[in-house]
Amino acid sequence: MAKEFNLDNYEIIDYSTFKYKDESKKGANIRDKLLQFPNGQKYLDIWNESYNFRGQRRDPEQEEQVTRFAMELLKYEEGNPDVVIPAAMLHDTGFYFEKDKNAWKANVNAGGATEGEAKRRPHQNRGILLATQILTKTGYPEEYLCEIADIIGDHDTRLLSTTPSGVLMREADYLWRITYTDMRHYFTDKSIRWNFDRMTGGLVHEDGDKKGQPIESICLYNKAPFNLREAATGIGRVELINSLYVRAMQTYPMEEQQKSLDDFDAIPGYKEEKFHVAQSYAGKIEALIAKNRPPSIESYLKDD
Repeated sequence: MAKEFNLDNYEIIDYSTFKYKDESKKGANIRDKLLQFPNGQKYLDIWNESYNFRGQRRDPEQEEQVTRFAMELLKYEEGNPDVVIPAAMLHDTGFYFEKDKNAWKANVNAGGATEGEAKRRPHQNRGILLATQILTKTGYPEEYLCEIADIIGDHDTRLLSTTPSGVLMREADYLWRITYTDMRHYFTDKSIRWNFDRMTGGLVHEDGDKKGQPIESICLYNKAPFNLREAATGIGRVELINSLYVRAMQTYPMEEQQKSLDDFDAIPGYKEEKFHVAQSYAGKIEALIAKNRPPSIESYLKDD
């Protein structure tokens, strides 16, 4: 029985303290949360064993963020954490076999196609192979292996029916796309107004090169089998606003920050989420700005 999402009780991703890059890949932001589960140490064993196979599109935070969303969704939706959490951790390990680790990011930045069998099926198939090896090596119970493999093998293409755990993991994976960490990888070189429009479609940006639907439409309000249920939509809405708020706070020089915040305030339809995000960062603004504004961004991208 699904539980109703309660915005007031939701703890947003705190980007004033967030650990990026290799620290994220090591699980710095989720380790304590994992250990709250009865089999938390087993999950950590999988996480540590899979280190070299994750973040293979130059996105070291991706699997950690997806795993975090999976843990959050388990509070609201039916799912077996012994299936959901390993599947979330290992779902994109198949990208390990890609020879050009920069190809995916380059394709996204060029506005190239990223969906469909040709783009998505190979890493799903290869991910099954790696996940089976990793789970077997860590001594994970055999009873869960087939379900985890089935989820990994169709998590993007979604041509087959899946279990409640599979539905939940798919939602967690989709929520990555509205995070600031995703934006930081793919859209930081664009203007802040361009980012707002790319994510929500609610503003007209100045660059004149928007391609495709807004991320908001693709991730939060898509059609089956790519739709989100109530809890995932609620989480997605507030994390979208969280991401855009952090992006606005990146504005430099400071004299231009108010314009970015005015653009942020002009995004329609998210009054409660904006209030929740503002409350969450009360007393943390200086830390948030220091953590996520140039020159730290330039250094981050240079090392990418």
